[in-house]
Amino acid sequence: MNKPPANIATPQNVEAVVFAERVRALYENLLSGQIITVIVALAIAALAQPTSGTLLTVSWAAAMVAVAIARGVMLYAYRKSPGQAEHARFWHRLFHAGLGLVSLLWVAGSLLFIPELDTGSTFAVLMILVGMTAGAVAILGADRGAYLMYAAALMLPPSLVLGLAPDVHQKLLGILGCAFFVVMLVAANRYYMTLSQALTLAFLNSTLVSDIDTREQRNEKKHNALQRALEASNADRDRLAHTVKMQEAFAGQRAAYASAAAQDMRMALQLIEKQADSLAGRMPDAPEAARILAATQLLLGEMGSMIDACGADAGAAALATLPFRPRALFDTLGAILEPVALQRRCRLKLIVDPALPERVSGDPARFCQVVMTMTLGMTRLAGSGDIKVDVRIISRTSQHVVLRMTVAASAGMARPDVLEELQRLLRQNELRGSEIPDTALTGIQTARRWVEAMKGRISVEIADQHQPYLWAELRLDLA
Repeated sequence: MNKPPANIATPQNVEAVVFAERVRALYENLLSGQIITVIVALAIAALAQPTSGTLLTVSWAAAMVAVAIARGVMLYAYRKSPGQAEHARFWHRLFHAGLGLVSLLWVAGSLLFIPELDTGSTFAVLMILVGMTAGAVAILGADRGAYLMYAAALMLPPSLVLGLAPDVHQKLLGILGCAFFVVMLVAANRYYMTLSQALTLAFLNSTLVSDIDTREQRNEKKHNALQRALEASNADRDRLAHTVKMQEAFAGQRAAYASAAAQDMRMALQLIEKQADSLAGRMPDAPEAARILAATQLLLGEMGSMIDACGADAGAAALATLPFRPRALFDTLGAILEPVALQRRCRLKLIVDPALPERVSGDPARFCQVVMTMTLGMTRLAGSGDIKVDVRIISRTSQHVVLRMTVAASAGMARPDVLEELQRLLRQNELRGSEIPDTALTGIQTARRWVEAMKGRISVEIADQHQPYLWAELRLDLA
């Protein structure tokens, strides 16, 4: 069974606390009691010395002093003890042991000295013992057993000795001693009961006060917590009201921008598809292809400007409604880029992963810009030779695909240090240098800008025999 907390006023706790307080009262009065005992013992030894002999009286007085010193050491140990209340039973038994030794010495003194004294000395000794018995109520009244043992040792032996004496006056003194002993027992019992009630009430009062303080502290903490919660709630309410007002203010404008952007982008994509179809019928007319390419880039640039003008939220809302077919878009871009590559003495080879999804959602304008600027930048960087554009799926989930587009040149560069410089500058997010062709630098820098806009990665790498290749990774959400 679990024990109740120590601060709860259960009968067991009250009894333990009152007992510990009674033991503490015994030890608090021990020093004064021992001083009085030693003084009285020396006085009685002086009165008995002429009739009982020096050796006997000095031995008895020395024994009384030795016991008093031992009890003084016991008092010092009690005061230094850290667990007085927890070990109250031990200290109570130790106190009774010391008091028992003192009581035995008083019994021995009464039996040895009083029969040898005359009537006057006997009366003086008896009065001293009566005073000791009365004073012991204040010192030992906290323990009825201790007082009974001490008072009996002080009064009963001399009273019995005097009661058995042949002298009438001594018999009367013995009877008076026994009567006084009984009266003092009654007085000591009343003192004990009053002290116990006072200690009990003091403990209950302290427990009640402690409980009230604890409740007040707990209530104050709850009040402070509720006050802070109320202040936080008011602040949240004000912020929410401000947010609602801002959302209401911009909701209409955002919807209008999104609708206009979606309509303009649909028209631009339709025009791109028409130009691509027209170009496919007139291939390989390079000048015409270059002209259509310029127009296509102009339209794509305008689409990017519309995205920036609409803002991130409106642009995303508009682009989510656009049809985006990656494979068809790559075919169109290949038809546009192939004559341009031929004009620059390059052969373009486009390889598209057959597992490319039929439809994705995103920004087709930026996607076109990435492929076109990467390819055109590589043709300027690598010079003549074959340019291979490879589009592969490197990862795919039920919600998105990640594409890796690699634009590689078949021939190595005459100046490999130029490519190394370009690679270093691109990694440091800074593209400038006199050794790099301006057209290649512009194309790669533009490609990087569009890749970063699509939250992708781009890098220039050096293959064996100083063959450059440019790659970018883009994530496309499935529609």
